[in-house]
Amino acid sequence: MQVIQSHASRTGSGNNAKTTLAAAATTVSVRIGVQRDVGYGRSFVSISGSNVEWESGSNHVVPAPEADAAVSLNWGAAEAVVKKAEAGSPFASSPGPDPGTQGPASDDSPVRARWSGKEPVFMQGNEHSRERQGRWETEGLEGATLEIVNGDRDAGSWLQKLAVAEKLLVQSAPRLRPRLDAVAAAYVYLQWVGNGTLACAESGGHHRPNHHAELARSMFRSLEWVLAEGGKDGEAQALALLARRLQAYLPSFDAAYTASTPLTRIRDIAHRNDIPHELKQEIKHTIQNKLHRNAGPEDLVATEAMLRRITRHPGEYPDAFVGEFRRFHAELSDFFSAGSLTDSLAALRPSLGDDPSDIQIVERFLEAKRKLEAAGSSADMNDVVDTLHTLGTLRALLCSRLSSGLRNDVGDGVLAGRQRRAEIQAEDYAFVLLSRFSNLLESQGGAESLVQGKDGGWALPLGSLVLGLRQVGLGAGSGLARECAALEQELATWQRLGGFGERDNALRLKASLQRLRRLTHDFSQILMDSLSERAQKLGDALGVSGDISSVFTEAEIRASVVFQLSKLAATLLKGTELVAGGSPFDVVVGGEASGKLQEVDALQPGCAGVEACVLVVRSATGDEEVGALGPNLRGIILRHDIPHLSHLGVRARQEQVPFVLVEDDAFFEESIAPLLGKHVTLSSVSDATTLTSGAADAPGLTGKASRGRPEAGAPSWKGEAPRRISKLSASAAVVPLAEVEAGSCGSKAAACSRLSRLAVDSKGNSGSEFAAPPGVVLPFGTMELALEAGGHASAFRDLLSQLDDMLREPEDDPRNARLARLCEEVQGLILNSSKLPDEVIKALQDSLPADSPVIARSSANVEDLAGLSGAGLYDSIPGIDPSSATSLQRGIALVWASLFSRRAVLSRGAGGIPSQAAAMAVLLQPQLCPDLSFVLHTAHPVTRDAGVMWAEVAPGQGEILATGSRGAAWRMEIGKAGDTLRMLSFANFSTAWLVARGTGKGGVATLAPTTVDYSSQALSGSEEARAQLSRRLLGVGAALEAEMGGAQDVEGCIAAGQLYIVQTRPQP
Repeated sequence: MQVIQSHASRTGSGNNAKTTLAAAATTVSVRIGVQRDVGYGRSFVSISGSNVEWESGSNHVVPAPEADAAVSLNWGAAEAVVKKAEAGSPFASSPGPDPGTQGPASDDSPVRARWSGKEPVFMQGNEHSRERQGRWETEGLEGATLEIVNGDRDAGSWLQKLAVAEKLLVQSAPRLRPRLDAVAAAYVYLQWVGNGTLACAESGGHHRPNHHAELARSMFRSLEWVLAEGGKDGEAQALALLARRLQAYLPSFDAAYTASTPLTRIRDIAHRNDIPHELKQEIKHTIQNKLHRNAGPEDLVATEAMLRRITRHPGEYPDAFVGEFRRFHAELSDFFSAGSLTDSLAALRPSLGDDPSDIQIVERFLEAKRKLEAAGSSADMNDVVDTLHTLGTLRALLCSRLSSGLRNDVGDGVLAGRQRRAEIQAEDYAFVLLSRFSNLLESQGGAESLVQGKDGGWALPLGSLVLGLRQVGLGAGSGLARECAALEQELATWQRLGGFGERDNALRLKASLQRLRRLTHDFSQILMDSLSERAQKLGDALGVSGDISSVFTEAEIRASVVFQLSKLAATLLKGTELVAGGSPFDVVVGGEASGKLQEVDALQPGCAGVEACVLVVRSATGDEEVGALGPNLRGIILRHDIPHLSHLGVRARQEQVPFVLVEDDAFFEESIAPLLGKHVTLSSVSDATTLTSGAADAPGLTGKASRGRPEAGAPSWKGEAPRRISKLSASAAVVPLAEVEAGSCGSKAAACSRLSRLAVDSKGNSGSEFAAPPGVVLPFGTMELALEAGGHASAFRDLLSQLDDMLREPEDDPRNARLARLCEEVQGLILNSSKLPDEVIKALQDSLPADSPVIARSSANVEDLAGLSGAGLYDSIPGIDPSSATSLQRGIALVWASLFSRRAVLSRGAGGIPSQAAAMAVLLQPQLCPDLSFVLHTAHPVTRDAGVMWAEVAPGQGEILATGSRGAAWRMEIGKAGDTLRMLSFANFSTAWLVARGTGKGGVATLAPTTVDYSSQALSGSEEARAQLSRRLLGVGAALEAEMGGAQDVEGCIAAGQLYIVQTRPQP
């Protein structure tokens, strides 16, 4: 045995030793590393002059006696270390009053607050019941939920219920790595077991708590492996959140609890001679025997109840007895992972070794925490932020130590287990601090105080958001962690730059705060998707009250750091709106609409129903087809931001459907939600929008759309038949861009041909110079000839005839389902049976650069026309490898197939265009790698003011603008007279899409998302950069408008400083 001592003398040697402690000692810590199983022999530590004695275990901390005392250790073949804590060290237990003289125990402990089970009943004998009440309904269950219900049927005790979870998370898991289904179901189950919602019962046998601890160790390892390796696509974020938090519901597996006879202090307490016999019997039968036979969370509740009872009247029971019971309560709390963060850090102290920087991190946090607690209600926001800052550094230290997984642990995971427990407790404490800060901010005036305090009023709230984001990032998967890091950097930069009293700076901050709010929504959605249905099904199957299971996920969200962040962000958003002004409505398409206000999850064909309606839409991709929603659609209210010039925005404008955005959840719940189901009038213009309740418009309200849109199947299109090639050869099928004509290659390709000529003419004109990419076109008829070459032309024509016949049928769900299957059949025929001759492929390769990716773009005879833009209706395929014949063939076929997507067929049908009349040419061009992409309308799209241009700009590829990804662009109003710029919003898309040369299916590359930090984007940081871009857009837009003879919808980008125009069409 080795004894290390501080300010103490040692006598004895070998396996028996005695250490004399000086009277100045405040605590004694004994750490015992067991080299082999010592069995059931009497191995113990004792201090003379006190009642301290315990059996096999580790990390026991006890008050030292006031006088010198001898510490005797008798541990067989084990090694023991005795070390006195330094006086004044933050790791030392606070001397405080003697345990026996402390005041009454609190009635509002966290354990009691969470407890949903029965109140403890103290017994004079063994009256614990083995009877169980409940149900185990398995009908309709599958996967992990079914496994838990079947397992719980025969699992009465806590040990057995832990074994159910361990089987699910470890034994049944592939490679001992559980999937999301198992982790989420176990998360719900173990929480309900831990808080008494699912009661534990005696199960017979004699199983000390070390069995529970070993099961916890097994689950801990598998969960940590999952955290280290991540999960499958789509599961990683949820796994990262739940696999961590689940460990809070596992018992500790410290060596003290995996020993053969753990938690024996209660045995000595139950046999004391200085307390009444009846009390001893109650302690023995209610707590001691029960704990050592069939431990369960109800034992901690009973222990807390007993502690409150014996401390209710100070002096009623001997101080020595009360002190011992308090120490037992602390040990039991530690076993049930219900101890404090301070206690966990004290237990981790030996693992920090002699690294002064790590020790300093912990000391600084504990000092800040003590200072905050000492200040009580007089603490200010600075005190809270200081503590939150030191907490973030502490938690980062703990996470860094965990990042290496179990490789560097002592082999049994004990150290990593302690670190994980402390890390989770640190996250919980962050929730407390952020809640306290939020309350302080509101007490000082909330949003109004921010504005009144100028920059100084914003500093601490923004600092708390940055620190809160750091907390979220530390516990999130890689995706959310990257988003948190980017937002941290943005908010910290805006905080440093200040100037929040200026409109543009307030708008810039607003963009980051909206992005943060989007992150909190994403976090909440992850939890809802992972837990809500499982909690409901598991609760129904196990007889849990619906009041509990139905709010399970909501309670999880409201108990998270993210919830506090959302509260703070809402307050700061109000502050930015006070400075920048504006309406909670953001107008995409102005006008007036009346109808029944109905809420839908998404814009699906036919969702407008059978009566005139204004749709409230929870989520949209920005690529939906307005004409296919139904003739009764009058207006759209979308509950999140998207680019105004997205495909959805353009189509709503074409259909003259009023379209507004509302992101403010509080405003929605207060002003819009009460009107759901009622007839309303939506009136929207650029600077004022109202939604009022009122009677339905009279005549025609339930007939055709109020803006005169054609009904499905109406023969409203009078297009010319396309000129198709008749021979599939290199000379016929590959048309240089300079030779393109609209009749054979489509209006888009013809416009790009014209753009290339205009680009040459613009050179040298500093005000309107632009470039245009070169290219070649496969004209109309190429697809049909490629199918004919394989003998599939007749089948193709028959399928198109069936499509046109089906569109003339009354619209209903069966018809829509048949239509979807038929569209898939047409697309499958094109993708699998069309083949371009080798000579055509070679001609394409000779015409395209071999060292850069190529984009294949649609150029149909039914798009880019006045009154028929077809914006986003047909696909562009990026990242094609021109050196690969397979990649070229696949990319071209995908563009052809997009002509017959269900969405495209329905859209054309709504305009009376038969599928047999539609033709597709393919434009192939070198793909640009832009730093910025933009969409420019040369006349204001909302007010129709020809004197004002409107631009939306985003980082990276322009797809983010066209499809309507969630988020805002740099939105600009550019006055043609006087070259004036007014910012309407700042960009806050989470990702920029960059081309990755591909390993995708058929050699087609995908767009790779990169998290954007807008503090490094010039358009967010520099007023001059915004002004320079607006001048360039104004010059080019005016030149195109004059050349094309009317207002234009222009798409372009900035790549390596060069402004490119890739498309222009008549503005709808």
